[in-house]
Amino acid sequence: MSVLKQLRQQAAEHLAARRLNEALSAYGELLARAPRDFEALHRLGMLKVQAGAPEEGRVLLADAIAIDPTHAEARLHHGMALQNLGRSEEAAAEYAQAIARQPDYPEALFQLGLLSRQLGRLEEALSCFERCVPLAPREPHVFLQRGELHFLLNNFEAAVADFDQVLGLQREAAAA
Repeated sequence: MSVLKQLRQQAAEHLAARRLNEALSAYGELLARAPRDFEALHRLGMLKVQAGAPEEGRVLLADAIAIDPTHAEARLHHGMALQNLGRSEEAAAEYAQAIARQPDYPEALFQLGLLSRQLGRLEEALSCFERCVPLAPREPHVFLQRGELHFLLNNFEAAVADFDQVLGLQREAAAA
């Protein structure tokens, strides 16, 4: 097995086991040996954002996107880095790019919905959560966000239905 393949495998194992420092180190070593390795750029960028270094992560993620502009997950993570840096409009554009590349991507729809709400675009946010519900029908946080938006938009009956759904899902989770 090649050294690069071993490093990729070790890094992926560390990441899967949530050994983030070890994953950071392994992806860093992989990137030192293969500077244009998409997976190393993407994963190291994502880990840097999670570790509180959003600018470092953003640069790595932008480099990964330059290699594969169609990769929806890299676009999502780049959007998160941009959002952490206070660059909301750019983040919204990245989330939209992720969704354009993978229309059934609940995480990207959820993040765009949250950001749209934060920016005061309530109808746009509601649309994101409406699209997210059938993709994540067992996720109470999606119904909670949609319910809050219905409430803010004075659609109280729909809000109550969503809040009831949240309670039902939480009861099921507690009983399991």
